[in-house]
Amino acid sequence: MTKDTDMTVGNPFVLIGTFSFSLVTGNLFQQLYTFVDTIIIGKKIGALGIAAVGGTEWSRHLPLAWQRRRMFHKIMEPIKSSGLNRGSGQVSSWAQRLL
Repeated sequence: MTKDTDMTVGNPFVLIGTFSFSLVTGNLFQQLYTFVDTIIIGKKIGALGIAAVGGTEWSRHLPLAWQRRRMFHKIMEPIKSSGLNRGSGQVSSWAQRLL
């Protein structure tokens, strides 16, 4: 069972903090994994192994970047089509830069 949270009602700092907690936690575990992986590869294979891992790191991030781009456009499409775009006075300045 999922709990829906209305992100437009309440203290924005608490809402954003609660929302971002899982993102920050996931990022910390990913950094820990990379750190431990580098130590193990450095001890077992050496500098050439660390260079190989660093040289292929982009291949893991590329699919994630494409997915984030698709999600961003999926989120922004209703805003663009609803007329809440540049010059309407209904969207904040940071959101206008995204449009």
